[in-house]
Amino acid sequence: MLGRYKNNVVGLLAVMLLLFGCGQKEEMPTTSVGRAAIYITDDYTHEEIGPKVLVANKGFSEAFLKKNYNNPALLKEFRASTKKEVLFGIQNTTSNYWILFKVINQSTIVQDLVFYTPHMGSDALKMYSINKGKLKPCGQIHRLTPLYQRSSQFFDFALPLSVQAQDTTIFLLKSSRFMGFHRLIPQIATPQYYAKLSIYQNGTHLIECSFIVALMLTTFFLGLFYKQKSMLYFVLYLSNLLLLLLSYFGYLDFFSPSNRISINSSSLSLFSLLGCNITVHPFMYHLVRVPPSILKTYRQGAIILIFFNLCVVLLGFLPPNVFMYFNIFMATSVNTLAAINMCWILYHAFIIFVKAKIPQLLIIELIIFLPPLVQVISNWLFFKTFIFPHLTFLPHLSIAAFFVLLLLQLKNDLTTMKNLRLLERNLIKIRKTEIEAIGRNLHDNVGNILVSAYEYLNLKENKLEIIQSLLIDAINEVRFISHNLVNDKEYAITEKIDALVSRLNDCSIVNFKYRDFSLEKLNTLAPYQQQNIYMIIQEIMTNIIKHARATEATLQIFDTEQTIQLIVEDDGIGMENAIPNNGIGLKNIKKRAAISNFKITIDSTTNGTNFIIEIPYEN
Repeated sequence: MLGRYKNNVVGLLAVMLLLFGCGQKEEMPTTSVGRAAIYITDDYTHEEIGPKVLVANKGFSEAFLKKNYNNPALLKEFRASTKKEVLFGIQNTTSNYWILFKVINQSTIVQDLVFYTPHMGSDALKMYSINKGKLKPCGQIHRLTPLYQRSSQFFDFALPLSVQAQDTTIFLLKSSRFMGFHRLIPQIATPQYYAKLSIYQNGTHLIECSFIVALMLTTFFLGLFYKQKSMLYFVLYLSNLLLLLLSYFGYLDFFSPSNRISINSSSLSLFSLLGCNITVHPFMYHLVRVPPSILKTYRQGAIILIFFNLCVVLLGFLPPNVFMYFNIFMATSVNTLAAINMCWILYHAFIIFVKAKIPQLLIIELIIFLPPLVQVISNWLFFKTFIFPHLTFLPHLSIAAFFVLLLLQLKNDLTTMKNLRLLERNLIKIRKTEIEAIGRNLHDNVGNILVSAYEYLNLKENKLEIIQSLLIDAINEVRFISHNLVNDKEYAITEKIDALVSRLNDCSIVNFKYRDFSLEKLNTLAPYQQQNIYMIIQEIMTNIIKHARATEATLQIFDTEQTIQLIVEDDGIGMENAIPNNGIGLKNIKKRAAISNFKITIDSTTNGTNFIIEIPYEN
């Protein structure tokens, strides 16, 4: 079984090996502390200070800081940052890094400020200030610090700062990271600005999460009620996406199930991303109705990717003291697998576009997945840092787009089910009419022949030749009716037509000929369409035998550029002389053609009748 996955395994492993070694730290030019100055004026509100901070080249202890904070050589341990996001790399042996920045208060009053940063790239912060040659702590915060013990009751990492009027203070911040990528987006704001920003952000986050929960419940009940696999898989994907958002927003900071495993608030976002990687593939596979053969390669690759993601998830059940040795592999592999997953999903949409001519999914997935993928690749190419944007899957856009696709699919399925029920009712009506016609044939033809034979038997003078002829007619009529009732669903329609022609040649005086020039294209039609075309042909041939007074009839099947064409010709007396246009058989032919979207043309003269049936390829 592994043989058929061989090519996919080799390709995916090659990409993973190429990308696994890309978790390096960002290089920064050396600079002096003078450049790391933040100027505070009377109208100051907020600022992203990433480009103005100095970053330690390596981690050092608080004892080292307390001993050397007045030593000018300490500055040699730092280098300048150039971007708003400070990247320390992947935590391994060094879990603590320092940044240094200088705040110059140019106003005439004491300035109380707030230092804050999203907590996703750090697990703990501790701030020190250096003023007038004295080092003192300003505050600290940990991921597990309860809200009531924080300086601000919000989920960001925030610490208070204070700078005297017309004074300068140097601040040193220690950031600790125990698992995953280590990074900060340092910012400073006034308490009023920070409070307004945090209230707005937390309100927005609660609305977003509530919306996802409501959408999950709606999709779950719709999926159960209408038996839609794609909707149920979408709920699984949404549950992992919700977990990722809750972790990103800080609402799960206090999650710590057990000290024996490594799945905790620090690593939950990584495992949530792995969950998204796993659940997105079953959802994508069932999202669009296409023949399974189109998605064979995608399915094999998806199984391989799900297997690798599950293997990385199992690392989370290792004890923390063992897991620390897999930290670099864990952080890099999660993001590598996420990148490969997005590429494979885009491949899935591309295959559907090329082979099934469905462009909507490709357009939506390019909008959703291409920007973060390009950003990841550019980070690796230019900065040798293989990390993702903060919100990899652009959840709001993806949820809206996918939910719309699911609703459209549900609408199409309901319409199809309604049409199938209508089709079933119509077929039952047609079949009932045909059964009634068979009953009339038995009564009018076979019954009358047998009654006539019985009357001849009661004559004083027996006319055996006439009686024998009548009984042979009755036998042939019964054979003809029974042949039309033969159930041979296990055969292809072309074989059934061939068998029908053979039977009719055995029990009628008409010489039927059958030629298929379409290479058996009729066998590609839907089952109910095959049944209808067979019943139409059978009805036409029955009418030829009973009414046309023909000696020869031909059925030919052709494959044109846009249609499959069936032509039935006979050399009889024509329909106007044989049967009325409102006959039951002709009505059934037209009904079956309308149900299956066949175009039927009848050309009848006194020299014979032509039935032309055209089946469009879109059927």
